[in-house]
Order: sequence, then structure tokens, then C-alpha cells
Amino acid sequence: MPVSEAEAFGPTATAKKKKADETGFIESALAGVATGLINIPKGFVSLGAELFDLVGDTNTAASVEKFFDDINPFDDEAEARTVGRITQALAQIGIPAFQGAKIGMGLARKAIDARKVGGYADLNRFGKIINNVKNSQLASGIGGAAVGEAIVSDEDIGTLGDMLKGTSLEPFAITMMDTEEKEGRSEAYRKLTNRLKFGVDGSLFNLGIAGAGRGITALRRPSKLGLQRYAEGDLKQMYEKYVKFGFGKAGMLPEEIFEAKRLGLDTAEGAKFEAGQRVEKLFDAVKKVVPKIETSIFKNEEGVLKQIQDIMQSVPGKKSIGIKPENLSNLIEKKSGIVNTARKILKFEDTPEGFRKLISREGPDGLFKPDDYQITAGGKMDKFLKEIEKSVSSQSGKAAGKETANEFKNIILEMRTGVDNMTGKILQRNLQGDMSKKLQSEIGNYLTADYRHFDQSIFPFFRTAAANVQKEKALTYFVDREIVTEAAKRKVKPETLKADVDFMNNTRKKGEDVIAKYLTAKNLDDIDAIRAGEPLEAAKAGDTQKKYVDKPKGFDSKKQAKLEEEVIKINPEILRSKKLTEFEELVYGRITDPKHTYLSSISKMASLNHTLEFMDDIGKMGSKKGPGQFIFGDGTGEQSAIRDLLELSVKKNAKGEVIDLTADELAKGRAILSDSKQFKLVEPTSTNKNLIGLNPLEGKYVRAPIYDDIFETTVQFLNTNKIGTVYKYGVLAPKAISQITKTILSPITHARNLISAGAFAAANGAIIPTGGDFNSLLPKSLGGGVFKTAGTGEGLLETAKRLSYGRVRGTLTKQDVDLYKRLLKAGVVQTQLQAGELKRLGLDFYKKAFSSPVETEAKAFRGLLEGFRKGKKAYSKIQDAYVAEDDFWKTITWGLERNRYSTIFEQKGITDIKTLQDALQGKKGFEDITNFLQDGVKRNYDSATKTYKGTYEEFLDEFAGNLSRNLVPNYSYVGRTGQALRLSPFGNFIAFPLEILRTGSNIIEQGIKERASGIPELVKLGNKRLLSFGITVGGIPKVAQESFKAMHDVSNEEMEALRRVVPEWSKNSTLLPMGRDKNGYLKYVDFSYSNAYDTLMRPFNTVFNAISDGKNDEASLKESLGAGLQESTVELLRPFTDESIFTEALVDSTIRKGVGKDGRRVWSEADDPFMKIVKGIGHVSKSFEPGSYAQIKRLGNSLLGKTDPVYGREYDLFDELPGLAGFGIKQSDPERSLIYKTSDFSSSLKKSENLFTSPLLKGGRVDPNEIISRYQYSEQSRFQTLKKMAKDIEAMRQLGMPDYKIRKELEKRRGLSKNTVSDIMSGVYTPKKPSEFFKQRMSEINRDLNRKEGTSMQNPYIIALPTLNSIINKNRRIDLIDGNLNMSDLQVEQFQSDSMISKIFNNDGPVRSNVSSATPQLGAPGTNTNLTQPLKVEDVFKTGIV
Repeated sequence: MPVSEAEAFGPTATAKKKKADETGFIESALAGVATGLINIPKGFVSLGAELFDLVGDTNTAASVEKFFDDINPFDDEAEARTVGRITQALAQIGIPAFQGAKIGMGLARKAIDARKVGGYADLNRFGKIINNVKNSQLASGIGGAAVGEAIVSDEDIGTLGDMLKGTSLEPFAITMMDTEEKEGRSEAYRKLTNRLKFGVDGSLFNLGIAGAGRGITALRRPSKLGLQRYAEGDLKQMYEKYVKFGFGKAGMLPEEIFEAKRLGLDTAEGAKFEAGQRVEKLFDAVKKVVPKIETSIFKNEEGVLKQIQDIMQSVPGKKSIGIKPENLSNLIEKKSGIVNTARKILKFEDTPEGFRKLISREGPDGLFKPDDYQITAGGKMDKFLKEIEKSVSSQSGKAAGKETANEFKNIILEMRTGVDNMTGKILQRNLQGDMSKKLQSEIGNYLTADYRHFDQSIFPFFRTAAANVQKEKALTYFVDREIVTEAAKRKVKPETLKADVDFMNNTRKKGEDVIAKYLTAKNLDDIDAIRAGEPLEAAKAGDTQKKYVDKPKGFDSKKQAKLEEEVIKINPEILRSKKLTEFEELVYGRITDPKHTYLSSISKMASLNHTLEFMDDIGKMGSKKGPGQFIFGDGTGEQSAIRDLLELSVKKNAKGEVIDLTADELAKGRAILSDSKQFKLVEPTSTNKNLIGLNPLEGKYVRAPIYDDIFETTVQFLNTNKIGTVYKYGVLAPKAISQITKTILSPITHARNLISAGAFAAANGAIIPTGGDFNSLLPKSLGGGVFKTAGTGEGLLETAKRLSYGRVRGTLTKQDVDLYKRLLKAGVVQTQLQAGELKRLGLDFYKKAFSSPVETEAKAFRGLLEGFRKGKKAYSKIQDAYVAEDDFWKTITWGLERNRYSTIFEQKGITDIKTLQDALQGKKGFEDITNFLQDGVKRNYDSATKTYKGTYEEFLDEFAGNLSRNLVPNYSYVGRTGQALRLSPFGNFIAFPLEILRTGSNIIEQGIKERASGIPELVKLGNKRLLSFGITVGGIPKVAQESFKAMHDVSNEEMEALRRVVPEWSKNSTLLPMGRDKNGYLKYVDFSYSNAYDTLMRPFNTVFNAISDGKNDEASLKESLGAGLQESTVELLRPFTDESIFTEALVDSTIRKGVGKDGRRVWSEADDPFMKIVKGIGHVSKSFEPGSYAQIKRLGNSLLGKTDPVYGREYDLFDELPGLAGFGIKQSDPERSLIYKTSDFSSSLKKSENLFTSPLLKGGRVDPNEIISRYQYSEQSRFQTLKKMAKDIEAMRQLGMPDYKIRKELEKRRGLSKNTVSDIMSGVYTPKKPSEFFKQRMSEINRDLNRKEGTSMQNPYIIALPTLNSIINKNRRIDLIDGNLNMSDLQVEQFQSDSMISKIFNNDGPVRSNVSSATPQLGAPGTNTNLTQPLKVEDVFKTGIV
């Protein structure tokens, strides 16, 4: 009976494409599952048939396989698309592997149980090794899975070893499938060997997956106890710090310590935010009122601000010198005209140690509220308000005057209340008695003093300019004072001295010397030494430490301090009573703007308060006895720390005095405490005796790794040497600027930021708004409910919009500010990744992000500084908008989680703090939800007593906050390594992909946890979360792609072709076809550009695409999988390893000599050196262009009808408009792509050919085997190069590019022969024969060596020639698209080895032994002179495999 062409040779490529287009995605996936299920019994039956064939030398297995293939109606549909091949493999391998693993783990469990009761049989050596494996159940499971996989093995699925086919490592690929069919016993042996390889490969693959999973889990999960000590050796310490613990959010800290730290920092941010809002209100009020007031009253804006400053601080520091604390308070109230009625009822408590602390309880808003302040009639405040009212009334009427005066009154009292409440918080701490009384007396007056000299501005230019102005003012003051003093001494008129040129010159010189000495101060502590005329270094050397902080011998904190810097610091400078003279204030340039001083005061006090609170919590948690203790001592010295560390009890003599430790105990303790890898001492906060005891950790010893993460210790590379300075300003600064212009200063990126951030809410269930989500989202007017923490009638969408939009516009109400403070405290908002990374990057090259630009009255700089100030304010608003776009969706996510869980808790009977505490403690009726509750709250939760410290509403805030922090990307949760990588010249916004990986896996974990709870309401929520995540991450991109393919009639083959012509970064993106241009070439949108979860999808896309390529090549599934995994690893690492925007442009113009990574040229080789420099600078400068510049330019050109000046392409308005939302329509350009591909092809082909000739023509002796192996290696590389180009040409054709254009471009390339061009156009491969030059050189080298050595050895090329001809003849006219090289049955052993493993997995048939170690003789094809005797059974056992 005649057979069809398809039956004889398989379906043609055209038939495959047609079938693929006819078969839907879902249809192919389901057909794959069905085929996989059918192949399971097929594997079992064919295994028996193969054993039968091995014994009987028959072909029964082939008949069995044909029978199963004939009864399978789904095979063609499964093979039609890549998804079908994947689902087939998963079904075919997964079920037997799972069952095998289950059986294996069951047997292991029984064996372990038997061992426990002593009934374990003696094991052979291999078994003992397995028995000693820590996870023997896992090992047994993997072994069982391997057996299951071997039974259903499939050559179409293949092994990972197939990846090495055609490479130099092929001889070592012990699991590579033998795909050359044979007959009878040989065929049975081949198939059975392949089964063994399949099982071994599967076990290795499963082991790798298990190991990777455990490794990733270990990196992700916080350590329960933290890292107790560093390992010995710097490399090991680096590994622990930046790898093992560097990627987790908590780093080397226990999770509860990390969360306590974050709570302190986030609460401080809330206080700063509230203060900032008040400053904004003051600024707006002053701006509004200035045009309406009489100039004679306040002159200008500065006059208004000076009046406010005088009210806020009516008795400046230098004027309070000598005034007793008990008298200062009354003086302040008298001067300011504001009386604090609550101040006098404050209660304090003195301690035996000499400390004094405030014990009065705070109200909801703090110690004081605005109603506690009364304005004294006729006082400074009253006069100021009346002048404002009078002035505005004259311009705008009485009502406007009263309203404006009342607005200023409220702002000033709110500001005063804010500072006084912060002062009260500090008074609640243990302070020395005098310090406490002094601070108490400053209530109503206190404001921090900031000086321009100590203010590290972003731009040194402004600092230098202001310093010159300050110096001139101070010098004038100094000279005038000297004139008055000297005139009185000489009893002459000042004018007489002014006319004395020598006196004036000497006085100015003296003043300049004094000022220069003052300007050497780095902080206010240095001023005393300068006043005393002491050198600063000598003064510092004489500083006395607190008497109780004695350090163990060998401890060198100064050496450590030079190398390391602590980001988290306790800065008590606001408590230091440092009074400067008027001259000193002029030298250092005191800032008197009340906006600055108020915000600076609140910021410093909030940071101090909440840092100390955090230190309190750390001290309590870290000092608990047990394996997790990491703080030792009571702060009184090393003896207490050693007692604590060595668990020694306190011994006393008969008089009750504590007995010192023995010499041995001291030596033992000191050896541990002085080891910097184990412990670090918390240094005194200050040498000021009034600040003793401020820091609760002071004088205590903390385990070194935990110390480093508590205080965020970093190496000061950037600030301690010239190389660091050059790197800081030469690499980091340009990197930050280029990233800012591409993100924050790019309007289109703002649109993309807002749209893409919506995916985070969608992935957590918002995309399926069921179970109350719908009511939470919509306002009441549209059928929604009321968001419980917002105003009446407002849903989450409205609340989030008002918070984010209002913060940028400055229109937040008090209710809005309170809600935003709660979100800050919960760590939800202001955590945008790119903005956070840029902020930290900025801090790396200038110290204070908070400090405002220098203010000066110098006319020469007023305009410039005003422009800079406006520019900075505008940038701050744009940056706020960028963060607000992220905050919008985070607020929604937080609100949804809060509402969901408050409803669920209410259904479980948890409605207030009492029922919550009962539930946390697992009391009756709450047992099923206790563990879930305990796991869901991380802050303000005492795990020892199982109680929550706070109100029920605060608990709901924190529970939702914990979910938001861990399910939505958050810069504060990027590990030490992720944050350190920002200092690298590589990568752009490295934190983002790290957080996507962390939060993506957390969403899956949270969904599973909710489903596993067994609580019906939580099970529903878990199902919704998992489904939403799947839809957001995978469903929406795939549905969008398939929809646009159908809409624009684009086939699968066209999409595969499109991937070959798009830029490298889009190759594995989700591409949406958007129609065709006038030439018929596809247009597309790179959906991945705006897909927040592309980091998760890209590796899967890469593997899927690789398998799709393998399907077309007839490569095995696992071979394609392996290639895809390799490439996906590269894709995953790309954000961390690619050069940053600036670095790439710089490298293009220097190291790569004007050639970009994608092959585009920066300049022409014909350009002269000067032009190359100009073009190189231009290329680097483009890295600083705003990201929207090119898009807006294209949009403008499309409106004006202009064409691309470089390539002459027309712009389409409808293609450019979507780009404004981040979905720009790109034009595929096969013709332009072919230029780069042919250039790369020509170069790669030459390199492949040189692999054969270059090593052989060096002049030494060459073995015939080496010629054969080199030729084979070279041709395999050449074949892959030709194959890649053939596929590219096929893609060009598929996209509509005519053959004549393709051929023309190929023929333009030097080094491509006409035969090569013809072959590549025809899609066939012809082996390259050795050139005449090569033959001649081989002959000359051999002849020359024979002459030198006095021998007559035959030319090795002549010996190798028959085998070379055999290779050439066997590989003529191979199809480049679907074919593969045939390099089997060579008569020269390329790699000689007597390895038993090589013998067992030899692909030539039955296993043989006694392989000759001598150089083999070349024989005719089909013979093998090296395999002579069968391998004995005992030889197999010697290998150790059985």
C-alpha cells in the first residue's frame, strides 16, 4: 500500500505552520495533556517490549509504539503549538514522577522509623551515604521520581545533556540521548540506555530544582535568631553579609528587630510629614498675604517671616545666657505674647541615679494642643496678628482681614504645639537633672539653630559663594568691633583709626586669621577648642569618655570608625546648649527663616525621639536570656558584659560589695568581646556629661552582625579617599542624573508609573472585586459603600486620589494628614522604588537630603539662588507626583486588605482590643484563627506574652500594612545587597526586579496560607488572590497578545519572526501586533515595557520561546528547555549586570570605540579624531535627555509631517499618541535589522572557520586526531552560525522582505563567498573544505619539523583526510532550518578516556572494554578497531554506579 509523503518523511514545514494556525492555544494545551496521559501506559508497555527485544533480537517495541500512536487522536494538535509540547511533557512525566517520589519518600520514612527503633538492616556503602544525608526523604523522593520518569521516557522530550550536542563538551554529556535508530537487539539496547539516561537526568534536574528552591527560600526568609557572629576570613564574611543574609529584608537581624527598627523610622517620617504640611501652609499664607499688606509694616516677605521667627523664638540662645531656668519660662511667655496654660501642670520624677523624667500622660494629640495656648493682649503675637488684620482689611475688607489673621494664628500655634510636643517626648526620657530642667524651661521658645557652614548643600558652588558672603559680613563685624575697642583703649575717635591704613590692614589680617580658624570646625563641638586656641586634633584626643565605658584590651573603635559609617545615628546636637556669639553666628551663617528652623527642629527631634524609642525596644528584646540574646551588659562596663556573656552570677563580700571577676574570667570574656567579628561596643552618644544615659544601648556590647544592621554600618569608600571622590562625582552623580531625567523628569514615565503600579492592586484581588471590594472601591454615589477610615460617602478610589493628588497640590485637610500619617507609620506610602533608590543614591554623594539651598542677601547671587530654589521646588513637586502615583495604588491595596480582614475578623467575633487579645492568646472560640493572627502582625506585637500593644484600629492598620509591605514592592524592604548595588556602575533601578521577585512569591505564599487556614472566608480570599495574581501576571498579557493577533490577522510564524528583528531587549518581551505599515512590515507594542510583573514573566517567556525554536529545529524538549533556562538566567540577571544608562553611553564612546552593544555606530570609521570626540560627547550627553524627549519629538514630527532625518521613515500620529501613556507603537524594520545581522554573521562565520585553522598552524606537531576534532568543532560552530542566519532570513521573508533585498545585503558583506550566499539563501549547509593555503602550510610545517628533528613522519593532514572527506560527504545539503549535523561513527577517537562511565554510556551499541590507549589507526567507515572485547559484569560494579 503506497504511503504519503507526510507518513514517509513527516509533515513539511508548511504543513506544520498551517496546522499551528488552525489549532488554538487552549486546544493545543488540552491535546498535550491528553497525549501525555496516553503516553504513560505506552511507556510501561514499551518498556516490557524493549526487554523482550533485547533478549530475542526482535522489533516488538516499534509495533507497540505505533499502536499507541495510531489510537491517539490528539497527537497532531499537541505538536502543533509549543504549549501542547509543554503540557504533554508535564502530564507524561509529572504523574509518574509524583507517584515515584511519593513511594520513594514513603519507603524512606519507613526506613527512618525502623532506624529509630533499632531495626535497621546493614546497608551497603551507597546506602549508608544516602542514610547520612540530612534530607534522606527528599533524596528518596527524587530517586523515586527518577524511576517514574525513566519508565515513561520520551526521546522527543530528551534530556538536558542534549544541550551539549554539537559542542566541544559532547563527549562528556553522559545523559545525552542517542537518537540514531538501529534494529533488533541494538535498538532495544539503545532505547533502554536512553531510559537510564532520562531517569538520571531527571533526578539531577529535580535535585537542582529542589536545591534552588531551598536556597531561594533561605535567602528570602528572615533568620529567627539573626546572625550571631561573622565567619573567619574576609571572603566568608562578605558572603554572609551580602549573599546569605544580604537579599532578605531583615538582613542579619531577627525579623522582630527589623520591624521594630522600621516602625521607629516610619513613625519619624510621619512626624516630619506633618511638620512639612504646616510649613507649606505657612509658606502659602505668607505668599498670599504679602501683596495685600502695607509695605511700611513688614516691608516684604522676609519681614513677615522675621516677625514669625521672633514670636516662635522670642529669647534666642545667646540672650538666655545667665537666666535661671525657673525665670526663663516666664520671660519667654512675656516676650512672645503666648502663654501655655498646660505647661505649669507637668509632673516630673527624679531617680536615684540622678535622672529626671516627665511622667505626665499624653493625650491623643500629645502633651499639648493648640487650645492650651492663650494670646496675651498687647504682646508680640497679638500685635503681629492685629497688624496683619489691619493691613489686609484696608485692601480686601474686614472679613478678609480677620480670616487672614486667624489663619496665621492657627498656623503659628500649630507649629508651636508641634515643637513643644516633641520637646515633651524628649523630657519623658531619662535626662540628667540640669538638662531636663533647662529643656523644660525652653517650652514655648525652643527651636534648633542651623548654620550654613555645617549644611552640606547639593552643589558646592552655592556653599562656597555663601561662605564668601558670610566671611565678608563677619570680617566687617570683627573690624568694626576692633575699631570701637581700640578707640576706647587709645581714647581716640573711631574715624582716626579708620584713616590709619596700617591699623586697618593689620586688623583685617587679624580678622581673616580668626575667621579662617573658626572655619576649620566640622561641627559645633569644635568651637570650644577654637575659642581656647587649641588645635582641633589635640582637643579631640583629650576628650574623655564616660567613666563607665571601659573597653576590653585590643578594642580599637577609632580604627573601625575610619573604615565604617553608621547610617542610623543618635544625634543629640539639638540638646546641646551651645551659645554662639553674634560674631560666631555671622561666621557660620545662622539660618533665620522660620520655615527652615521649624522643619529642621521637628525633623531632628522626631528622628531623635523615635530612634531612642527604637533603641529602647531593641534593648529590651536583645537582652532577653536565651539563644537569641544579642545585647550583653548593663552599660556600666565590661565586667557586667562578661558576667552576662559567661552567665556568671554577681558575687558580693561580707560588706555587700560586688567582687570583681577573676583574671581568668576577665581574660576569657575579653577575648570574646574584643573580637570584632563577634561584638561591637555601642559608643557614648556624646562626651557631654548632661547627655549621659540618653541612649539606652550606650556602653553595652552587641553582636557584630546585628550591630551592623541595626545601625546600617557601611564602608566609607566614597568619603575617605580621592578615588572614592572621583568615583562619587564621576560615576554616581552622572548615573543618578541620567536616571532622574529618564524617570522623574519624564512625563511619559509618569503615565507608565501610574498605569503599571495598578498591577500590584490587581494582583492582590482588586481585579476581581468580590466580597465587599466593590463597595469599598466605589463612592456611595455610584453604589459603593463607605471606606471605614475615610470621610462619609467616599470610597477607596476617591480617598486615594484625594491623598495622592492633594499631597502634590498642597490641599490636604487635617483628616487627610492624619490618614496619611497612619499610612506612613504602617510603612505603606513614600516607598516608591525608583524614587527611593535615587534618594539613597543622592545621599551617597551629598550628606543632607533635607537641607535647603544656602540663603544669602548677596545681590550677586540672589537671582541665581532664587532660580535654583524655584527649580528645586519644582523638582520636589515632580518627584512628589512620581511617588504619589505609586501611593495611589498602595493606599487602595492597604484599604482593601484592611476592609477585607476587618470584616473577616468581625465574623469571627473579633471586634475590639479585648477580643483581639483573646484571639492572639488562643482562647476558647478563637483557636482556628490564632496562628493566622500571630503571623499577620509584625509590629507592636509581643511574641512572649502574645499581646498587641495598641488599639484595635491600630492593629487593623498594622495588619493591612504588613500585607501591603510584603505583597507590594517597597524600597524599605530591599536588602543590604540590593541597596549596595546602587553604587555599582551597572544596572538601572536594581531594587525593582528584586522587589518584584520578593513580593510576587509572597503573593503566592499568602494565597496558599489563606487557603490552608481552613476558615471559609479566608479560603475564598486565598482563591481570589491566587486567581487574580495568575490573571494579572500571565492572563492579561497572553489574552492581549492573542486578541491583537486575531484583530490584525497575524500568524504564530509572523510573531516568531518578529522576535528575531526587534531589539535585543524586546526579544523575550510580550509583543502586541498593531497592524502593518505601507510596506507590509508589522508594527507592535512592547507590552513588557509597562508591565510591572515582566520580571516574573520574562524568564517564562524566554523558556517558552526557546522551546518554540526547538520545536522548529526538531530539538528535544529538554534540550530547548536547557537553552531557555540559560537564556532566562541571563534575562533575570540583566537588570543587575547591564551597564547603567550613563555607563553604557560612556563605554560605547570609549572602550567599545564608537560601537553600541546593539551594533549601532556612534561615529563612522572615516571620521577624523576631533569629530569622533564630538560625536562621542554627544552620545554621552543623550543619556541625560528626559525619557519623554524623543517621544514628544516624534509626536511633533508626526503633526508637522516631517520624516526621520536618519532613516527617512514617516511618522504616524496614531502610532505616536499611545506613546504618551507608555504604549508607544514601534515599527519593525527587517531591512535595518538585516544590516546588523549580516554584519554579525560575517564576523561570526570567520571566527568559526578560524577555530579549525588557527590552533593547527602555530608551527608545532599536530596529531591527526586533533585535525579531526578541530574540524568537527569548527564545522559545528559554523553550522550553528549558518543556521541562525538562515532562520533570520526566513524571518525576513515571513515579515514580507523580498529575496532580492536580502541577497543584496548579503552580497555587500566582505568575506562572504557567492557559494555561501547561495547556500544561505537556499537554506542548505555545505561543509567547508580545507583551503589550499591550509594544506600548503600543514605540509610546510611538517616538512620543516621533520628536517629539524631528523625524522620522516607523514603529514598528519594526509592521514586525517579520509575522515575529513567522510564528514564532508555525510553532511552535504543538510537543511539549515530543520536539520542537524551527522558526526557519528567517526573513525578517530577525539577524546580518549578509560573512564568506566564513558564505556557504560557509549552510544555505539553493546558495552565493550579494552579500549586501546594508543593512537588509533584510521579505518574505513563502518569499522571500529578500538572495541574488541565485551565488558564483564564485574567491571560494571567496579564503577560504583551499581
